[in-house]
Amino acid sequence: MKEDLLQTGDLSLILKYPTDTDTGEYSCIVYNMEGNILRCKTVELKVKGQYEDTVCQVEVDSGAKSVQLPFKTTADLPEDITVEWRDRNYRKVHVYQNGSDRPEEQDEFYRDRTEMKEDLLQTGDLSLILKHPTDTDTGEYSCIVYNMEGNILRCKTVELKVKGQYEDTVCQVEVDSGAKSVQLPFKTTADLPEDVRVEWTDRDDRKVHVYQNGSDRPEEQDEFYRDRTEMKEDLLQTGDLSLILKYPTDTDTGTYSCTVYNREEKHPEMENSGAQSQRTALTDLKEQFRLYRDQTEMKEDLLQTGDLSLILKHPTDRDTGTYSCIVYNREGNILMIKQVKLKVKGQYEDTRENQGQKQAPLIKLL
Repeated sequence: MKEDLLQTGDLSLILKYPTDTDTGEYSCIVYNMEGNILRCKTVELKVKGQYEDTVCQVEVDSGAKSVQLPFKTTADLPEDITVEWRDRNYRKVHVYQNGSDRPEEQDEFYRDRTEMKEDLLQTGDLSLILKHPTDTDTGEYSCIVYNMEGNILRCKTVELKVKGQYEDTVCQVEVDSGAKSVQLPFKTTADLPEDVRVEWTDRDDRKVHVYQNGSDRPEEQDEFYRDRTEMKEDLLQTGDLSLILKYPTDTDTGTYSCTVYNREEKHPEMENSGAQSQRTALTDLKEQFRLYRDQTEMKEDLLQTGDLSLILKHPTDRDTGTYSCIVYNREGNILMIKQVKLKVKGQYEDTRENQGQKQAPLIKLL
């Protein structure tokens, strides 16, 4: 920064050697000893480079020998990096650490099905080979690269679509509010085992209906759907796993997923959305930046519901920007990551230098 910034008022920041990993929003906040904010400004930086397009889609036919999830980056990675590929359910697809693969950390579903380049540190090619892909592998895969301190160095998401027997599993259903019921269709083969478990969930991962070992499980159902759902009694014989939702209202609008699995492992048969939300949270108010002191709130039962949304009270235009939430365990392993981009429209939204604008009571970051 400039040495004479107090005299000139020039608080500009010089960032040296920018790369595509520096792309994003940067905020400058000026406050006095009492913690009162005097100035605030946000600058959005985009570094155009060879690898700036970090989200891509890959398609492959079911039955193919393998498919590559591409991720090529610069070749200046340190030797002590950890590379983790995870699927949409946050299962570890492949782990590379300190110069070698770590199959013992890999989820059993992907055991002996993945491969990475041996010279990845020299080439910067972090692509993943997934062997024998099927339609159950369809979804988003994330690759996260971090160092020993846990700092994220690289991150990329690849959306994989495996075209197979059940690839046409996304459909849209419309119904008028006030109707007695609506059917969410799902017909599959009639060769399901008797110990099969069927779970219908909504976009918030709440359990809409659960069927297991020949009967419904209303005790596992979310209260919001209690006494409002129904499935066919002969579903094992017919393969008709459709769900009847009674008395639908506009609050029921959204994506519903049905997952079928046996005692050994999950086998998703149908999902009405290609991507699932990743949710994380602030948990220690002592670590909270003073700008947000007494302005945030989370659900008390978040561990039970999985709802890690953040309530931001009295938002102003200075709150505009991208918010990231990271969930990790005691060992420091990242479990989930999500980013939410918030725009608060106000009188001073271009510079965010004043605090007198009209405030909304609260806003929810999902």
